[in-house]
Formats: sequence, structure tokens, C-alpha cells
Amino acid sequence: MMFSRKLLGGLPTKHILLRYGAGLIEFDVPDGNLAYVLGPRKTLPASDVSSEIVRALSNPIGHPRISKTVGPEDKVAILADDITRPTPCDKLIPPILNELNGAGIEDQNILVIMALGTHRQLTKEEILRKVGKSVVERVEVVNHDYRDRRRLVCVGETSLGCPVWINKEFHEADFKIGLGNIIPHPFGWGGGAKIVQPGVSGEETTGYTHLMCSGLLHAEVIGQIDNPIRVEIERVAMKSGLNMIVNTVLNEDEQVVKVFAGDPIKAFREGVKLAEQIYRPRVPRRVDIAVATSYPADIDYWQGVKGAIAAARALQHTSNPVRLHT
Repeated sequence: MMFSRKLLGGLPTKHILLRYGAGLIEFDVPDGNLAYVLGPRKTLPASDVSSEIVRALSNPIGHPRISKTVGPEDKVAILADDITRPTPCDKLIPPILNELNGAGIEDQNILVIMALGTHRQLTKEEILRKVGKSVVERVEVVNHDYRDRRRLVCVGETSLGCPVWINKEFHEADFKIGLGNIIPHPFGWGGGAKIVQPGVSGEETTGYTHLMCSGLLHAEVIGQIDNPIRVEIERVAMKSGLNMIVNTVLNEDEQVVKVFAGDPIKAFREGVKLAEQIYRPRVPRRVDIAVATSYPADIDYWQGVKGAIAAARALQHTSNPVRLHT
């Protein structure tokens, strides 16, 4: 959120600019009615994104380097999120492919799966935009389909009884890498294990974890790293055999600040520490009205509700129970 001062009917006001899609929404608020303006902390991007990605891959957190983990005969699956997420997959995947090639794995043994969750299938043009021309020309890229049982396999249940239906091609890979971006999410935080659940899960699995939110309070889930839903999502991911993640933390301009690679749990939690510094401002006091933007998660209403859920935490009425619903 950005603002500047101006006069409205002789009264001093602040001119508010909210990001929305590719543009801005503008409005004025009298000074006496504006409690405060909150937004992500201004954070400088990495000076060289390519070097930052290589650094993270060379020094993974809680996990051996890829080249010391895989062999020339291994088949590798890389999970990439879709166009509703700002993860710069086009920048992340080429260095990963190079690392795999350095371990003797040829491009023909590497598969990129668009981890769509329950979202619609991506078009060829959207895949090209998301992962980049160089990736499409080097390796096979396919969409996940959570409804196609022929492309799913059940690998058992979690300790809570959640049936783990997973993309068959992902399951059959010898080494599994998940990409993502760490940012606040109604289920706690985006990134990490969410690339598997719901990313490449079947309908039953996703239905189970999403129904878990019924009856939970916002404060018990949003921004909480060890909330019950996030923990179950991580159980699903580990049951599926996810070996490693490569996650970004971006600033408000969607520039890479830092890359976190390594163990799906340990690397993710290190990334959340940085993301909290950028995206978790302290609310000075509760207010009657909150105006929020969901940018960059504003591609549709399904995504746009995330901003409303976060803003609700600043409202007076949240002293009463406010429950999540699917």
C-alpha cells in the first residue's frame, strides 16, 4: 500500500494507492479516519539472482547437495506451481537442470510437473510463460490433474488417517524436488510441502486437509508455522517421498530476496524466518474498517480472499471467534 497527502473539501487527506492486477486502485481517506497504513517491509532484492540460486543449491539446508544424492540412472521429477503464484520457476529450474546434468542425469530423465492442485489446466502458452522457453525445449513439462485416477496412486495414509493419493509420475521418480514461494497463506504459509498437498495430490487428499480448517480460528492458522493443517500437509508430502525443496522469498515487487534449498521441513522453516520479517507487520490496534489488497494473489476471487482473511485480523470484531470455512 502506498499513499500521498492531498486536500478533500478543505480537509487534509491521504491519497491511497492499492496494487490490483497490473494497475492501481486509488481513493482518499481523511486524516482523522485513517488509523494506519501497513504493508510489506521494504527489502532489497538479491544483487544477482542467478548467483543466489546457485549458492542455495550448492549449500542446501539439512540435505546433501543434489549432485551427491542422485545417480546417472535416476529419474527426477520437479514440481512447479502455477500462474496463481509468483514463484520465478523460469529462473529456478535451469540451474537445477544444470546441477542434475552435472550428476550425469540427462534431460530426457527429468520431468517437470505443473503442480496445479485443484486449479484448472494450464495452456501451452501459460506453461511457457511460467517455466520459460529454455526449460520447455530441454525437458518434458506436464499438467497435474487431480481428478484423473489413472494418473494417481495411493501410497497409504498419514497418522491421522488422511489417504495420500499422489500423482503417479511424481511417485515413480527416484528423486523429487518441489519449487515454491514462501508467503503468508490462510493455511499458515505458502511454499514448502504445499507443492505436494494440494499441488500433486488427488481429490480425497486435498478434501481431507481442507476440511480440517472447519472450526479453526483465523488466529490458530494464518501465519502460524506449526498449525494443524500445515503439519498434516507436511505429513502428506513426506509420505509421498518429497526429497527436497527450492523455495524463494520475494519482496513486494516480486524480486528474489533469498533462495532456500534443502530438506522440505528444515529449509522451509528457515525461509519463513525471513518471510516473517517482510510480511508480518504488527497491527498497532484494531479498527472498524480495513481495506486490503491481495496482490499478487488477485488473479480470481478464489485467490483474492486471502487478503480479506488477513485484513480481518485487524478488525474490532475479531475479538469474537472468526472461523475458517472451505
